[in-house]
Amino acid sequence: MLDGLSLLIRGDPGLRLAGEAGAAEEALHLFAVEKPDVTLMDLDLLGGEGIRAIRQIRQVDPEARIIGLYLRRLDISVDEAMWAGAWGCIAKDCLDRELIAAVKAAARSGQ
Repeated sequence: MLDGLSLLIRGDPGLRLAGEAGAAEEALHLFAVEKPDVTLMDLDLLGGEGIRAIRQIRQVDPEARIIGLYLRRLDISVDEAMWAGAWGCIAKDCLDRELIAAVKAAARSGQ
């Protein structure tokens, strides 16, 4: 999934990919170094790591804009992500333009 997201983001001239992480600890480190406008977080990381990472990022930066990526809407992880401080959540199988629109909306919300 990371490869597809990377290509999608790199293909939009209005976006810049700050980095990629395969685990929560990597995501936390990248966030601290890069300070991205928007963070995409996989809610399906093993052991609830995606939710934990959202909480930790929001503790460091209460204004962080994080979009959770989920597989199934009925999954409780969407609710948990919102409680943890996610700006929003979007399905992994959404249309490319929907994901790009969500990222840009989250970025605008911080301006």
